[in-house]
Amino acid sequence: VSNDSVTHELFIHKGLWNGSNDVTWAVNKRITPSYDLSSNGTPVVADYTMNIAFDPTGQKGWISLATEINPTGSNVAVPLFYKTTDGGATWQGPISLNLNYFDGVRNAMDPAGSQIPTLTFEGGMAVDKDGDPHMLVSVGSVGTTDYSIQNANTMTMFDFYHASGGGSDIWYALNLGEVKALRGSYGTSPIQQDNRPQVTTSTNGDKMFFTG
Repeated sequence: VSNDSVTHELFIHKGLWNGSNDVTWAVNKRITPSYDLSSNGTPVVADYTMNIAFDPTGQKGWISLATEINPTGSNVAVPLFYKTTDGGATWQGPISLNLNYFDGVRNAMDPAGSQIPTLTFEGGMAVDKDGDPHMLVSVGSVGTTDYSIQNANTMTMFDFYHASGGGSDIWYALNLGEVKALRGSYGTSPIQQDNRPQVTTSTNGDKMFFTG
């Protein structure tokens, strides 16, 4: 999955093996979320939180990203999802999570900050054996600028996941621990780099592996 750098329309790519040595990629679907445009009239999307993943059957898949859609208008980045149950032929969504809904998120906010939760700028996502997504991303306090984050304060890594077992339709936020630093500089000619949350599954999807 990728997006247009101006409109942030989502491009869902499909790759076909050419039979010898390469994959031929083409845009299979296009999705345009109803982004919140209240900040300078343009969508705000954390590009490095944009992921697509499927369950072991290849039929149940999810897209995840950090952004905001109408009508919330609070100028914070939240988890946004799209879902397919037919291998990507059709997609349902958007599904937007309100960070304040989760007790664990509210309780994890650093009291030294604004305590208005927003997502950081990089994340990962994988799909388990039940076809449910796990979006790994950190949460901190929004700064004085729209969609910014007070990175001098303590943040928290969360697994935002969906549980559909037994016919339920519930979203959870699992606290995976504190994050003391969002960004660092590396090398003799310093290059800034945020932390890189990564998540994957075992082959059959019954185990999840996380790293921040």
